[in-house]
Amino acid sequence: MHAIDSYPIDNNHTIVINVSDLLNGLHNVNQDSERNTPSWSSDTQLQLTNQKQRGLVSDEELTIFVILNNVFLSGAISTVGCIFNVINIIVFYRLGFKETVNISLLSLAVADFGALLTLVWKAVCFNPYFHNWEKIPFDYQGIQYFTAGWPHVCFARISSLITAFVTFERCLCIAMPLKVRRIITPKRTAIIMISIFLLIMGSIAPVYFVISLGPKFFQKRNRTLIGLIYSQYGSFVEYISLCFNIFVQIFSVLAVIICTIILVVELRQKSAWRTKSTGTKDSSSNVRDVKVVKMVLFISIIFIICFLPSAVNLIAMVTVSEYSIRGRFSNLFVLTWAVFNTFESTNSTVNIFVYIKMSSKYAAVFHNMFGSWMKFCGCHSEVEESKEN
Repeated sequence: MHAIDSYPIDNNHTIVINVSDLLNGLHNVNQDSERNTPSWSSDTQLQLTNQKQRGLVSDEELTIFVILNNVFLSGAISTVGCIFNVINIIVFYRLGFKETVNISLLSLAVADFGALLTLVWKAVCFNPYFHNWEKIPFDYQGIQYFTAGWPHVCFARISSLITAFVTFERCLCIAMPLKVRRIITPKRTAIIMISIFLLIMGSIAPVYFVISLGPKFFQKRNRTLIGLIYSQYGSFVEYISLCFNIFVQIFSVLAVIICTIILVVELRQKSAWRTKSTGTKDSSSNVRDVKVVKMVLFISIIFIICFLPSAVNLIAMVTVSEYSIRGRFSNLFVLTWAVFNTFESTNSTVNIFVYIKMSSKYAAVFHNMFGSWMKFCGCHSEVEESKEN
């Protein structure tokens, strides 16, 4: 496992090169050499330089891409996504909690809002005007890692687990349509949602007990700034939390893929059965359930498209030794994670369009909230069409 590598300096300090923050953005190797006053040997520095020269992406290309992607593209998508998810939270709250799907999707909107808000803050931290401002008394990479990196991992994993639960619930609705309402009640759904939040937050919390922010001397800048301070067992605790979150991510993606395949097969079988059956008419509840299943399918497919590449990337981190922050392909490693962060922000942003198009109840509440504005923008007809469907 090359997720975290460390170099012992003395009994109380360790230089840590960490990839969990690379799940959320660029982590400069030079920063790690500044975490403690002692520096690496010239041989180690030469080895890292040669590794970068042998990579597929140059330092200049990486810097330009990360700034354009993290600051502008991902930052813009995340800002819009925060607004959209606030709307989602309000709409699902107004829809009430009698239906389990409303509770799950409200929780998903809260998790997506948290994931996007941390990406907005990360975009601010990576802004070159921000981190080159001499008056700022802290190390921008350490700050974004501590206040945006791990919080984003937390909310992104919560979002993944909730998506997996929603697809699993829809599978039960098809497999056991008469029993599922007794098994998955609104109260139990609320308990499951709270448990997911507590589980992931609990897996992240130990990191904040072993890593803190404090004054630290940076040799490259020849000044003392507020930066990351690791305790004696900081790297080990961080490694355990990272491994758990990698497992959660891969598990969630696999669960969503399996449940999505089951939903597609079951929908096709039911559609074929309705075609053969003549003179029968589905009840309004069955029609509503099918609409909900189709809406969940769209959400699941978007999730798979956006998160499957990052899951594959996590596997590559474990299986390819040179694909790490210190390996031959370190620049490619950072670049791919920057792209996948944009995928994640897109996934958390576009759900509102699925809800408007495929949920008549959502569209009705949305129209009541923004009806006059929709008429002004010429979008009124689309909302009315979704309500009729």
